[in-house]
Amino acid sequence: MSATIARAQTVTAEAPEPDENPVRQRIGKTVVYTVLILYSLLVFVPFLWTLSTSFKTLPESLQLTWIPQSPTSAGYITAWTQLQPVLPVMFGNSFLLALLVTVTNVFFGAVGGYAFARLRFPGREVLFLMVLGTLMIPDQLRVVPVYQILVNLGLVAPGPQNYFGITLAWNGFFWPLIILQSPNHWTLPLGLAQFRFQYSTNWPPLMAVDVVATVPIVILYLFFQRYFVSGLSAGAVKG
Repeated sequence: MSATIARAQTVTAEAPEPDENPVRQRIGKTVVYTVLILYSLLVFVPFLWTLSTSFKTLPESLQLTWIPQSPTSAGYITAWTQLQPVLPVMFGNSFLLALLVTVTNVFFGAVGGYAFARLRFPGREVLFLMVLGTLMIPDQLRVVPVYQILVNLGLVAPGPQNYFGITLAWNGFFWPLIILQSPNHWTLPLGLAQFRFQYSTNWPPLMAVDVVATVPIVILYLFFQRYFVSGLSAGAVKG
């Protein structure tokens, strides 16, 4: 018993004492929170600039000013009246596209992930490396074969079936531009391009559409942020 007590006392003496200095702890927390707040503000700057520009006039949108001198909603009115198709239709197309892509990606991702993680079959490692290799190929190099496959499958034609050919979702531009043949099926990112011309850009309505496209994502994140955080935490590497 005496030997056990002596070893316990030795371990206790060798263990580092916790930092109980409240001033030092307070300074450390203040520094950490200050850095996080500054970083959050830095990340939020592009959205603030977009929101500010959407209420500016066209000449003022070319100036580096944060607060509009003559605030106007003309950009939103132009975006609502001059887009073809109209803004609600583009919004609905983007929502339907994002929903279908999310459902199909979750399904096929779960099936493929289960096969590679749980099943043992000949050529498993080689097939997995091939799947990873496709991620390294830019979309621009795959556009011709993918487009030909979709044409042969009848997925590139005016109609709702266009949506099943996309590989991107809410903010995708490249594949919707290639696949969506009819303007009636265009999404919000394609609507943004209508305000960019060869030698100029109509910034206020472009930024107005950008704000309209961003707000639903922000609201969705605010309602489901705990699920985003838990998902990231579950997939993090623990050491």
